[in-house]
Amino acid sequence: MVRTVSNVKTSIRSPLGASTPRTIDKSRSKKRKRLTPTPTKQVDKSNGNNGTASNTTHIRRKKAGTNALREIRFFQKSSNLLIPRLPFSRLVREIMAQVATPDYRIQARALDALHESTEAFVVRYLEESNLCAIHAKRVTLMPKDMQLLQKLKHSHQSQSITN
Repeated sequence: MVRTVSNVKTSIRSPLGASTPRTIDKSRSKKRKRLTPTPTKQVDKSNGNNGTASNTTHIRRKKAGTNALREIRFFQKSSNLLIPRLPFSRLVREIMAQVATPDYRIQARALDALHESTEAFVVRYLEESNLCAIHAKRVTLMPKDMQLLQKLKHSHQSQSITN
C-alpha cells in the first residue's frame, strides 16, 4: 500500500502563548534551501573525552575563491553578453550626443554589433592585464597592470608605424 501525504492537524503556538489548532497542508509546503552550511559535530580530544563529540559545532566552509571560479566557468561556457543592453545603449547615446548633435539615431543591429565588439575588447584587455599581474607574481589585477599593457601597446604601435 502506498502512503500519501495528507492534511495533518497540528497545534501551533501563538506569540502570546495560547495554542490554536490549525490545519497544515504538507503536500503544498515547499522545502527551503538552507543558505548556511549545516553545522557538524567537532571531535574534541583536548578535554580527555577520548574522541567523543563535544557541544562545539564547526561549520564547513568552502575555500576562498571557489565561488569566483564557478562563476568564471559559467560565464566562459555561456555566449550571452555580460554588459546589460539598456545601460550600454544609454552610454552610446550619451557619447554620441557629446561628439555630434544629439538628434542622431543608431540602428539596433549597429548597436548590437558595437556591443559585441566592445565586450570582446574589454574581455581581451582584462585577460592581457591579468597576464601582466601573473608576470608580477600576483593574483590580484591592479591599475598598474592595465597601465603597463597600455604603454606596451602604444610602444608597439609606434614601432610599427616607423617601420
